[in-house]
Amino acid sequence: MPVFHFTLHAYRSWPADHPDGYCRRGIKGVLPADPVVARQWDRHARALPVAFDRLCALRIIEVARRLALERQWRLHGIAVTAQHIHAVLSWRGREPPETVKQYLKGRTSRELSAAGLHHPGKKFSRGALAVQVRDQAHLRRLLEEYLPGHCGEFWREGMAESVTITKSTPCRGSSQRQHRALAR
Repeated sequence: MPVFHFTLHAYRSWPADHPDGYCRRGIKGVLPADPVVARQWDRHARALPVAFDRLCALRIIEVARRLALERQWRLHGIAVTAQHIHAVLSWRGREPPETVKQYLKGRTSRELSAAGLHHPGKKFSRGALAVQVRDQAHLRRLLEEYLPGHCGEFWREGMAESVTITKSTPCRGSSQRQHRALAR
């Protein structure tokens, strides 16, 4: 049974003028910060930037857990920050990762709007990362270090409720390079 690590980014949560640089669809790697591109993106944006507060994060975890039960997936763990969601999921059957990602994004978006926790409209950036977990060591590192290393809400199998990771605990830095290295 394949296991995938999904990363879903909140809409407009990582602008092109971010000090650590930015990523652009179709171009590999991290590009240097670019204020001109950031202004272009702002002009063409269809909605305000999205940030998930604690109530949204708790609802996202609840929705992911419920969706996993309904679809007979296994949600190994999930971390929700203001800017993005990391979810580690596995499932039997032939559903491609793209389909699983769309279910997760769609259900989360609808339920946040229905609960009045977020404005109707775009909540996630286009696309998402879906990286197959290589082995048990990789899965263990994701669940024991990487996901709980994010500031925000965190849950994994075996926990009754999610926990809040705050600035008083060591939180993962904002560097995309560090972020990607640790996720591998």
